[in-house]
Amino acid sequence: MSRQALFFNDENQLGYYCLLAATGFVLGSRRFAIPLAGQAVFYVLLGYLAFLSQCRGALVGLAILMGVALLDRPLRLMAALGGVAAVLLVMTLDPSIIGKSEERLVVAGSYDTLETRGYDRILNHPEHILLGAGEGAYERFQSALFSSEIHSSFGTLLFCYGIIGMGLFSAALVWIARASPRTALFLIPAFVYGFAHYGLRFAFFWLMLAVLCCMAAPRSQGSGVRGQGSGVRGQESMKKSSDS
Repeated sequence: MSRQALFFNDENQLGYYCLLAATGFVLGSRRFAIPLAGQAVFYVLLGYLAFLSQCRGALVGLAILMGVALLDRPLRLMAALGGVAAVLLVMTLDPSIIGKSEERLVVAGSYDTLETRGYDRILNHPEHILLGAGEGAYERFQSALFSSEIHSSFGTLLFCYGIIGMGLFSAALVWIARASPRTALFLIPAFVYGFAHYGLRFAFFWLMLAVLCCMAAPRSQGSGVRGQGSGVRGQESMKKSSDS
């Protein structure tokens, strides 16, 4: 069995879709009553599709998502981490058990360095760090990854849109983190994928951000209402004390 893209343009897109779908499903299960059996079937199917894609970024992201989702259940978290560690140990010690076509899951490839991912372009052309170089016509830049976009969401934000563009993008993430730090943890799996792949043009990524914003907004508004309420109560108490 080789890597599978199914109905996507490439295998990494399939893995990324599985990661984002799992993140959205976990968030939804915290607001809506979903039977445990249905959740288990959904996660197994997503895990299987991610394994077919052999996208290591997506598989690592799914493992981190599992850890984030189980933070409030330490016993389940320890059991899950133990299972993942055991599987990785067996695969590392004996890669032959997963077959020749899946060796890329445990064996480093020729595109697993910072240079071949395109990060060296940032150091080779520091003049674009502030305002950005824009996307397209990548043959303009000196890089080990010639005539191709940087295989990184963070690298693309910094190099193509500069510190200003990256700051504007980060402002929304900071708002989510301040409004609901617990909800903001669910950004980590997608960002782990973004270290080695460019995932910002994937529409499902922006849908996930919208879901996170919707989940964080009520808490932010609620804290504001509580703050206003405490202020009104404070004014009333001061008025009563002055009348007395």
